[in-house]
Amino acid sequence: MPLLHLLRQNPVIAAVKDNASLQLAIDSECQFISVLYGNICTISNIVKKIKNAGKYAFIHVDLLEGASNKEVVIQFLKLVTEVDGIISTKHRC
Repeated sequence: MPLLHLLRQNPVIAAVKDNASLQLAIDSECQFISVLYGNICTISNIVKKIKNAGKYAFIHVDLLEGASNKEVVIQFLKLVTEVDGIISTKHRC
């Protein structure tokens, strides 16, 4: 199903800043979860929990500890996680 259609059906995107709020989002009806915490060692497991719950995962890369402002970070996230999208305030497309 196209992402835009899913967003129309589920317009609330949960933003999580720690493991407790992650679990609340996973247990909620929200289908989209934006991760605002973690580091390059933990992000894969965080995304895996979201995906195992059948939800969509987005990472705010600017808030990811250990991530530099380099294009390789985006490639790393694509390769080692099942992330559905990456959010950034910097131009990295």
